[in-house]
Amino acid sequence: MITSQVALFPISDISATHRQRQDIPPDHITSLADSILRLGLINPILLHGFSLVAGQCRLMAFRQLCTTKTQIGRASCRERV
Repeated sequence: MITSQVALFPISDISATHRQRQDIPPDHITSLADSILRLGLINPILLHGFSLVAGQCRLMAFRQLCTTKTQIGRASCRERV
């Protein structure tokens, strides 16, 4: 079972791994940053510990906006008993 908790987290502490995509067009990040400014963050960035699990584009958009903290989900995986 996967559970998550939502919290505020410093962007500078988030570690993106080498497995992240490298081919994201800059205009996509700019468009996403504009959307976050207008609508807010609908789907939080997902972390396991300090490592990025999901939300690389959202993280890049927040960095582009020079934001210091973002809403994140903390994932933890537990075996079903």
